[in-house]
Amino acid sequence: MLSMPAEERCDERAKLGDAVAQAVSNLYARTREYQDARDRKENPEQFSIALAAARNAERTAVHAYDEHIKKHGCKR
Repeated sequence: MLSMPAEERCDERAKLGDAVAQAVSNLYARTREYQDARDRKENPEQFSIALAAARNAERTAVHAYDEHIKKHGCKR
């Protein structure tokens, strides 16, 4: 991977990208918990609430990332 000079990097975009990655990871974990609860024939309602919150957090993180890029035109 090529390294860019620090002045060409956008720290905010990097932070927002990390937030997206974490939100996606959390969404995946909540999805697995929900599926496992269903497979065990447990009431998945509690897991469903956590899954919905994770989906919302993922959408919010992606939106913030996309809006930052639109506003600032960041390339990296």
